[in-house]
Amino acid sequence: MLHLRNIKKNYTQGANKKTALNGITMSFRDQEFVTLLGTAGSGVTPLLNMLGGLDPYDSGEFIINGCSTSTFSQWQWDAYRNNSVGFIFRSHHLIEHLTILDNITLGIALTEGDRKIVKGQGLIALEKVGLKQVANQMPKELTEAQLRRIGIARALVGDPAVILANEPTATMEEKESHDIMKLIKEIAEDKLVIMVTANEGYANSYADRIVAFDNGEIIGDTNPYVGNDKRDDYELQHVTLSHTAAIKLTLKYMRTKKWHLGLITLLFTLAMVTLPLFGIVLPVVALTIMIIHSISDVKCRESEISMMRSLGARNIDIARLIITQNVTMGFLASFLGMGATYGITLWINRRADTIAAIIHIGELTFLQGLALLFFGTTVAAIGGFIPAYFATKINPVVTFKEE
Repeated sequence: MLHLRNIKKNYTQGANKKTALNGITMSFRDQEFVTLLGTAGSGVTPLLNMLGGLDPYDSGEFIINGCSTSTFSQWQWDAYRNNSVGFIFRSHHLIEHLTILDNITLGIALTEGDRKIVKGQGLIALEKVGLKQVANQMPKELTEAQLRRIGIARALVGDPAVILANEPTATMEEKESHDIMKLIKEIAEDKLVIMVTANEGYANSYADRIVAFDNGEIIGDTNPYVGNDKRDDYELQHVTLSHTAAIKLTLKYMRTKKWHLGLITLLFTLAMVTLPLFGIVLPVVALTIMIIHSISDVKCRESEISMMRSLGARNIDIARLIITQNVTMGFLASFLGMGATYGITLWINRRADTIAAIIHIGELTFLQGLALLFFGTTVAAIGGFIPAYFATKINPVVTFKEE
């Protein structure tokens, strides 16, 4: 399925140029368990990132099912990851505000609109790792060992042809490591599994093929394969995060941001009550705080956004999600603030007519309230482009490298 021809990859660090991959030529069978054996700096991780479409190569040719990727656009790489690749990382990288089932089906939710199909595939994957019973639980409710298995289940959803594992047993105890290796070995019976490891013992015990690396070059291959470059009909299914899916993810995300919504709502309420005195100053302050928080929040969610990119989400999908979250926050804060304002004005007008006369609280009409609601939502939408921009600049290769 995968064929590499004289692949080269260099990184620039300041004034220095480092060679990561130096003329790699190799092919992979459709079903085999391959370990890329090497320590840090040997080139195994850059190769895995390249095979997963996360990091481009500088020169050479990468062929998928007879189709050259030399002219692949970004959307084709995103679709390739979504359609054909499952990633197993050192850490589970689960999204804390989503259930286990929602976490592992996030990738196919980008292309499959039928909720029953999505749920069914998720449950099948959970059953394969022996954790079907935790489908509706949250990540924080599971043990670290269970979360590792959930990470494997996520890679299996959608039945990808290729599984890429980056040191999945790192930091594990020996018994747990062997359990994970046995599970990966079972997966490799009908898939291509490529695993990076520095553990020669695990490679010898479980792999069908060991390819050793040093200084960006292959120094040994226990079971080499000369692939056939005959072209197959390789079609990519377009990946897009629908507005409906973005709203659903936003509502689930909002459950973890109640305090933030409450703060923005309070600021909006104060802004509307004192509108005759301060004009739109306080509404602008409230929206500015919301945008600043959104930018900070994006930086805290690098792992989540990187995971979505590895699942095939495009930059525009990430931007759509962040903007949707901002618009939703702005709308809810404005709406709740408007409701609170009418409640406050009603209470004050009944008990303190003199105060109402001083600041003209009672003059906030229904149409003015709708105008403020529109203003808050619109400014939140415009302001959402700022954190969305930062989100699209997050590089999953860098994020996963630092885990």
